[in-house]
Amino acid sequence: MGKSTARTYASVLMQADPYRHSTEIQKILAIFLENPQLYEIFQSPRISLLEKKKTAEMIFKSQVKPLVYNFLQLLIENHRIKMLKEIYDDLIEYENDREGILTGRILSVFVLDENMIEMIEKRFSIMTHKKVQLTQEIDLGLIGGLIVILGDAIYDGSIQGKLNDIKEHMLRT
Repeated sequence: MGKSTARTYASVLMQADPYRHSTEIQKILAIFLENPQLYEIFQSPRISLLEKKKTAEMIFKSQVKPLVYNFLQLLIENHRIKMLKEIYDDLIEYENDREGILTGRILSVFVLDENMIEMIEKRFSIMTHKKVQLTQEIDLGLIGGLIVILGDAIYDGSIQGKLNDIKEHMLRT
């Protein structure tokens, strides 16, 4: 139920208005992060729907655009507030796809400088015909080299990956 339901909600919001709603949803998530008790109120079965809606109105109505506020009310009514982070992630994906942006991760054993990351992003941008944006993660399990993950695709330029390729080649011959 979770991922497909979150995708559906994100899709409905994008279809209602193609504005970049993720920044608005991020405001709501930030308020919940700063006030975990508030998030618990919206999750609690002991708090009435009317109380939850009034609380949302007091806190969020002036903080976000009307469409996002109404969307929040819909999530409260449908008891889906716990899906807000998943919906946010899906919104980012939809918005990036619409804008021709492909996000991914680059794994390395050490910190890469910005110039190196930009060079790798440019190379993958040319290859994918999209603007690639990579976030770096340190993976101490790598011997050396890099792994780039873009969506479902994994580009393994690690030393271990090269050794595995050599091993496979030798086993086939």
